[in-house]
Amino acid sequence: MNNFKFIVLLATILGSSTLFAQVYNVNFAPLNFSANNQTLITSYLGNSSPTPNTAAGSRTLYKNIITINSGSSVVIDCIVTNMNGAVVFDADWRSNTGVAPGNTTDALRVDSMFSPDVVSSNTANFKNFRFEFGIATTSGSSITSFQPVILDNFVLNVYDVDRESGSQGYERDRVLISRSSYQTFEALSSLIGYNNTSPSILDFYQQGNATINDNTNYSTITMNDHRYRFIMSNVSSFEISLGNEGKSSGSWSSQQQFFLAFSRGTAFSSVVVENNILLDLNTNVASVNNEVIVNSNNPYNFTVGTPNVETTNTTLTGFTVSYPSTNIKNGSDERMIINATGGPVSIDLSSPSGTTFSLSGLSYSLTTTLSGGVNTFTFTRVGGGTLTLAQGEALLDALQYQNLSIVGDEVGFRLFTVIALGTYSVTGTSYNTSSPPAIFIVNIANPLPVNVISFTGKALENANQLNWTVAQEVDFSHYEVLRSEDGRAFNAVGTVFATENSMDMKSYSFVDASATSEVSYYKLRLVDNNGSVAYTSLVVINRNVIVPTVSNLFPNPATTQVNIEVQGVSVDNFNISVQDINGKVVYQANQVSALSNVYQMDVTNFKRGVYVIRIEDEMGNVSVSRFAVSKY
Repeated sequence: MNNFKFIVLLATILGSSTLFAQVYNVNFAPLNFSANNQTLITSYLGNSSPTPNTAAGSRTLYKNIITINSGSSVVIDCIVTNMNGAVVFDADWRSNTGVAPGNTTDALRVDSMFSPDVVSSNTANFKNFRFEFGIATTSGSSITSFQPVILDNFVLNVYDVDRESGSQGYERDRVLISRSSYQTFEALSSLIGYNNTSPSILDFYQQGNATINDNTNYSTITMNDHRYRFIMSNVSSFEISLGNEGKSSGSWSSQQQFFLAFSRGTAFSSVVVENNILLDLNTNVASVNNEVIVNSNNPYNFTVGTPNVETTNTTLTGFTVSYPSTNIKNGSDERMIINATGGPVSIDLSSPSGTTFSLSGLSYSLTTTLSGGVNTFTFTRVGGGTLTLAQGEALLDALQYQNLSIVGDEVGFRLFTVIALGTYSVTGTSYNTSSPPAIFIVNIANPLPVNVISFTGKALENANQLNWTVAQEVDFSHYEVLRSEDGRAFNAVGTVFATENSMDMKSYSFVDASATSEVSYYKLRLVDNNGSVAYTSLVVINRNVIVPTVSNLFPNPATTQVNIEVQGVSVDNFNISVQDINGKVVYQANQVSALSNVYQMDVTNFKRGVYVIRIEDEMGNVSVSRFAVSKY
């Protein structure tokens, strides 16, 4: 067995629970792991957490490792889990006595450094740490909730202060990192050797330096001789393992010093750069992601600039595009467009199905899968095979997003995660590999200067009545009331003109005395002064069915409490559920008595925004309304 010390950086894993979390661009600013903002956690989401921080499974919370201004200030936290117990866990390490003499006042010991220590001897000893980025809610030393986030564009420098190369019988430094967990790796080319034994792992070691004693700590912590830099993109969590495999002969024991700096670091000279498949959806910005603001029914490109895909020692075979099914709010009107040879191919994002198409002389297969609430499209050549970079570029450039009926109350984000697929050959054997993810961010803005808070309808004795409430009605012209007997073909049955420019909430009503069908479908056509149009969601009125209807919501907007008046409940009880604008259920109440004239709902803990309230009786009849919370 070779004698070597090694650092293992495991793959950045973005599972289904975090793959579509909010993305924040760090823009290569440092992440701060200061002793001043750390807390040893004794309880995590209701379960006890081991102590002290040297214990296996112990968690340390670092509050405010960075504050990101993205319209508003967002404070990002980090949980560091000591997965199998380190001998010393010195997060701030300003008083660490294990560093080389004369180095205890090193000015470069900044808060962006995180330092665990590992005691090693003749036997192997590896210590694993897991970093999870998110927004934590705490009560003392307990984490009561943790919302994962994705950080884009930050740097991880790994320093091994007591680097040994194995030339004097001691362990040899070694680094292993998943090729899908980083965008770029950098180190001094004269000090790097490779063990290319795995297609998915970048496996390299540091070669000896004749000018430095292999068994002596470096006098300067941040020397490039013992530094490895990783450019990280779209990371929610990652793991790092530090340790060595001991010494094959003789007696030996040592405390190992590892420093992790979440900051740029100094520039390398004679650098070696190693990367895998690089995917960049927008080459005009620093991030590998591409964000578009959608305010019309025009198609929007997944990519900007060129090249969007590059490879090193890897052959391209295809791409995957994944998105949560709950992201799709406008049904079949939300589509992926493939600009194929012979004309566009339209894919219904609410109910996708596979297809084949031709592009640039190649035949492609699109397969779709749904797992864990996530739809995944896989693009490959029909019958298999590889793609040139030009063919891969053409395929990415052919993808577009389109929303045919943007609804004011369905604003928000749709996140499409794109991954490039490839193969990597080791000693004549081909293995599958993939790129780090890049995210196509669809930001659906309110398409008109009017925000539709609610749109409801009810049957009168000889007519149907529509009611709607709006806010921010600025430079707006009028509302056209559209009716359909089948939910597909709509005709205008009336017009209601906007009263005045105003940011305040206003209510409108329209009585359709010409409705003769048992079931009528309605929507509003919203017309701006400049001629731009958008549509609301549908309201269905069934004159032969008694449907539970929210006849009044007050106050609206609310601050601490909403009073709900419900009419038309034909059975004893009904259920209430409330969703935020992203479709997350934030409130539920079951078996509410229909005998109560007014149901009072506490919204003290609701965030500011628009909410959808759903009333369903025991017969399955449903009514949907909306209200706003504006306390913050």
